[in-house]
Amino acid sequence: CFDAHDPLRLARFWAGVLGREAVDDSHGVPTLLPNDDTGFRIRFLPTREEKSGQNQMHFDLTSTSLDGQQQVVARALGIGARHI
Repeated sequence: CFDAHDPLRLARFWAGVLGREAVDDSHGVPTLLPNDDTGFRIRFLPTREEKSGQNQMHFDLTSTSLDGQQQVVARALGIGARHI
């Protein structure tokens, strides 16, 4: 689970990057459904708390080729990511 000030926006962003479907779970929490046989869901929980340190979790994205990497980066930039 990831805490977020705007969980729906964050879920939509990561759904676009990861190629997953974003839905609300039975509690109305934005959730990314698995798109393969891993079976795990990614949930984005609302919070009002300010960030107080480094992120405890993050995604390490990999690709099978340079072209694949460039496509993922272009897709992410196209939906609001930025280079850091």
